[in-house]
Amino acid sequence: MDPAYLTHASQETVAFANGSGWMQSTDFLQFMHHFIKYSNSSTDRPTLLLLDNHSSHLSVDVLDLAVANGVTMLSFPPHCSHRLQPLDVSVFKPLKGAYTARHNRFIRNQGQALQLLHIPMLVRQAIGEAVRPQIIERGFEVTGICPFDPSIFTDADFVSLGVDQENEDAAAVERKYGEEEQRRIVVDPSELDVAAHETVSTSDPSESAPSTSGMSRATNSASVLDEIGPLRTKAVIPKKSTRGPKPQKTSILTSPEFISAT
Repeated sequence: MDPAYLTHASQETVAFANGSGWMQSTDFLQFMHHFIKYSNSSTDRPTLLLLDNHSSHLSVDVLDLAVANGVTMLSFPPHCSHRLQPLDVSVFKPLKGAYTARHNRFIRNQGQALQLLHIPMLVRQAIGEAVRPQIIERGFEVTGICPFDPSIFTDADFVSLGVDQENEDAAAVERKYGEEEQRRIVVDPSELDVAAHETVSTSDPSESAPSTSGMSRATNSASVLDEIGPLRTKAVIPKKSTRGPKPQKTSILTSPEFISAT
């Protein structure tokens, strides 16, 4: 981490760097120290920290530090932060808009490429412009956190995604075939005729009759799909072309019962 990157950052800003670019448990531990310092959290003055369920948030060191300082960590269920996290609901959009406007203005006025050390400066300016107390409070309100409202979401928020006609037609075709036939993958176009009239077995090889190499590959593929679950695969015969043979393509269909709103 080059200290020069924080030249134009807000006072008391902390930053860390790692090789992957993703949040790590060791980095989040440092941010927890930062949070505790500025929230004045303690066992006598406990705080509630709402966050997503990324694995970096759940290390033993972080949890021990939180308990010792009166921090209760509550994570959102997967794929729900867009409805439950105040930052996602009310803060990030105006912040990104303000940052983008200042970024474009910087490029236009300065006539130079944006460097890493310029980013904290633009973020600081965007926060001062877009992140106001009313916006933050609104995020907690519409998510039902404060004031607490467990009925903030209606039944309509949990309705499954509708299935359009194209998906319905594909599902109707799937229902005509058995499960093993839906899971079959044909690798070589020359073996289509064979695969169309034979049943693929996923039983133990020692108990089944010998098969062709093409059927063996299909059997292995079917075994893999057994572990995947709801995915369904069907072969698509390539159209004839004067440009020579094309590789066999496969398309994956998801059964309607697994299509839902996230």
